[in-house]
Amino acid sequence: MDCAIDPGRCKLGVAFGAEGLLCSAIVPRPHWEDLWTLLCGSDSPGFCRWITEGGLPSGFRFKGRILIGDSTGSSDVAKELSRRGFEFLLVDERYSTLEARGLYFLLHPPKGLLRLVPKGLLVPPRDVDDLAAWALLRRSFIPPFEL
Repeated sequence: MDCAIDPGRCKLGVAFGAEGLLCSAIVPRPHWEDLWTLLCGSDSPGFCRWITEGGLPSGFRFKGRILIGDSTGSSDVAKELSRRGFEFLLVDERYSTLEARGLYFLLHPPKGLLRLVPKGLLVPPRDVDDLAAWALLRRSFIPPFEL
């Protein structure tokens, strides 16, 4: 079970899982401590209020890799994790937001007439920072294509 973080200026997209998604959340900056508490292995009921997809099993304890997107806000997140003794990997997050839009419609297929609209023209009805983190996580399990 790994954790991927899509950092931003005002919020973090967070995803827990492996090739599949266990849980994702969007954590506003003033509440980042909820995530750090959960990663440290403590119960964090505060984190649960930010969950947007899935859920954490009772008694969840994090053990795994931490992946951080390497763009906006990554230095702040890296400092916080380092200060707490966590090791992490910086990963390329280019196009992860576009990928997240597709993942949203994979999880929530359009209904009715919206099914006829090309997915590239659809806009999710919520922020998808959490799914951008899931995109980073998924990339870590898909081997790169080599010629």
